[in-house]
Amino acid sequence: MTTLAEPVAVASREPAVASPCASVIIPHIGPPSDIERCLRSLTEVDAIRSSEVIVVHSGALPGATAIHTPPGLPVRVLYVEEPLVSGLARNLGAAHAHSKYLVFLDADCTAGRRWLLAHLDALSVDARVTTGPVLPGPTQGPWGIAEYLIEFAYLRRRPWGRNMVSGPACNMAITRADFERLGGFSSLRAGQDLLLHLQLRARAVPLTYVPGALMYHWCREESAAFGRHREAIGAGLGVVTRIAEREALLGPWISAEYRFLHWIAGSPFSALLVPSKLWRLFTLVLRGDGWLTLALLRTFPHVLIGLAIEARACRHAYVNATSNADDRR
Repeated sequence: MTTLAEPVAVASREPAVASPCASVIIPHIGPPSDIERCLRSLTEVDAIRSSEVIVVHSGALPGATAIHTPPGLPVRVLYVEEPLVSGLARNLGAAHAHSKYLVFLDADCTAGRRWLLAHLDALSVDARVTTGPVLPGPTQGPWGIAEYLIEFAYLRRRPWGRNMVSGPACNMAITRADFERLGGFSSLRAGQDLLLHLQLRARAVPLTYVPGALMYHWCREESAAFGRHREAIGAGLGVVTRIAEREALLGPWISAEYRFLHWIAGSPFSALLVPSKLWRLFTLVLRGDGWLTLALLRTFPHVLIGLAIEARACRHAYVNATSNADDRR
């Protein structure tokens, strides 16, 4: 498992749990206030005090403000000087974990009360990788809502146990054995969660949807940050598609939707990504999700802008990845 960097310091507000039932791993880079909101939410989560929480704070300069951890929460903070992409930060946290279950959360998220217990209940029965609903954080502006609709709305409602092609790493749990068998997340800036799930599906390890594993995501509120993120997500999709071709990960287990996205990335018609993802949103509207319907009407121009940026970046990254692969032959 690649970790890229070793922690320069480890701080613990609470003594480590001797035999944790789960290891909650949170990658973080940025001001402490972001992660502190996330940690406060964990204090209300069932089963958290019999688990361990590992925060990987990368890009931590010597003498920087320490992260405040709430009293009573078993937290260890790994301070790493080198900035890490989120996948490598998660790998580092997993390397320091003591449980057979790894549960991933992001610093810009907060967890519902039964979030952790729902993941653990599923893993303790027969699931090996799980995900759950992602809802928007409150008081979000139009850019934040648009980002949520594009990236997470498909996770709002699913039946228990449904197998999915992929889910976000910000709400994911996996057995340590399966995680280590794959070597953890890749070093991609974006798309490392999709690549991991494609690799798991190719090995007949399904991703199980658990409705009770509910969490909230605070999305980007500023137009510039929104645009940069959509560009990164699109580029990640293009690169992952090329890697999936190279590693023969696009077998019969892949859904028709992802097959269409694969075709879009490899064709000159990248703009078709826009109606493709809009159709996924409209299918949710047709299921009677009133909040989503109003949110889509309110932010439709923002959604179109985000999807156009994503489509262009996806095609550009796919072509570049293909050219680089051809050059190495």
